[in-house]
Amino acid sequence: MRSVLLLVAVGSLVMAAEEIFFYNGGKKIILHPIDSEKIATRGAAMRRHYLDEKGREVVIGPGLLVKCRPGCDLQTYLTRFRLKYLKSFAAGGLHLLEAATPEAAIEAANALHEMPDVLFAQPDIARKRMLR
Repeated sequence: MRSVLLLVAVGSLVMAAEEIFFYNGGKKIILHPIDSEKIATRGAAMRRHYLDEKGREVVIGPGLLVKCRPGCDLQTYLTRFRLKYLKSFAAGGLHLLEAATPEAAIEAANALHEMPDVLFAQPDIARKRMLR
């Protein structure tokens, strides 16, 4: 009985470890964490390193880009997802927001992507350049 409970507990932990992803152009991009401790970058505490499905390095910070439909109540989303407004861009309706952590930025971007009055939402990502 005890081993069954242990298996159930371990199984629950595995199920709780959610897949890390973000949306780009409506496509779900799966991310695989890289040990950030081994990578020296400026401000590394606020950036997380991942590999995408093609094995390219993706760096995600606390920022996220959101483009709203006209009439979208951005303030409601700022409050709901505990985001900070940083700035708007000339491309009408595109906003740079900031979450407390890169993980919170990914979660907020994914949730905002599902909102009917949001056209676009994704973490502000950086990709490592590779020489050919």
